[in-house]
Amino acid sequence: MTNGHNNLERNENRMGEVIKEREKEEEKEDQGLEDRSIEDLENELKKLQRKIDSSSQIVKEKLHDDGEIKTQPKIKSKTIPKPKNIEKISPRVIDEEIRKEKSKEEKLQELWSIYKWAGNPEKYPWMYWMPSKDSESKDWKKNLESWKTDWSKFTIDWARVFILHILDMYEVVKAKPYINLNDREKALNTIFNNLVKMKRGKGQIAEWIDNEKSKIRLYWRSLDEWAKLFYNWAYEGGGDIFTLIDIRNAASEIPGLDTLPEEDIRNMIDILVKQKKARWIDKKLIRVKILFRGLN
Repeated sequence: MTNGHNNLERNENRMGEVIKEREKEEEKEDQGLEDRSIEDLENELKKLQRKIDSSSQIVKEKLHDDGEIKTQPKIKSKTIPKPKNIEKISPRVIDEEIRKEKSKEEKLQELWSIYKWAGNPEKYPWMYWMPSKDSESKDWKKNLESWKTDWSKFTIDWARVFILHILDMYEVVKAKPYINLNDREKALNTIFNNLVKMKRGKGQIAEWIDNEKSKIRLYWRSLDEWAKLFYNWAYEGGGDIFTLIDIRNAASEIPGLDTLPEEDIRNMIDILVKQKKARWIDKKLIRVKILFRGLN
């Protein structure tokens, strides 16, 4: 700090000396201004300007050598890239998304009217805490069974309303009302396990479809029911020979058929074949002929 202060004083003294020299020269020149021509004055002015420039350069170099002035590095100008074309979203797409969200809320409201606890976690907080032996209740086992039954029934209807055949635990936990569950993954795993154990007649309501046991195929409508619906649709004018695409296109009349797993479609046709209501043309590629009694 002391060296810096001394350098500043030396710089100021040097600048003062330069200014005094300049003032003396100006006084001498002022005395003869009246006797000189304009040309002489211009020449003198140029000389004076050169001296001033030379003195200023000397001071700058002195200050720079003493470390008091640091020249700022030149910053290379960069060309600002033009923004890439932003994908425009058409009003029709936006309207479709809004319609889907409204439809989603309407479907949830339909469920809330049946399962009031599912739409009001604040009023029914116990439904979002899975009963355990750590609770003070002596009836925790009974309460747990009741809790599993209620959530399993709700999940079946939830999947039916949203036409979901496969449930992924890690996706479901982010949806209403599952997002409000305490210890969501553990609670949902318990619900999924209970669904897999449940029966509908001789068939299962759900089954695991991955080794990690995070996904289930949920049969909210049995394959027998799918087979009956498809046969009746074909009988009423849908046709008699169908490919996989034809079957999926029937979803306009039978919602959910377009997303039904391919293997389930084969099993559905197998049921009709056993009932002598259909005949396979190509099972691998899914090509089938529907047989109408009295018409084939």
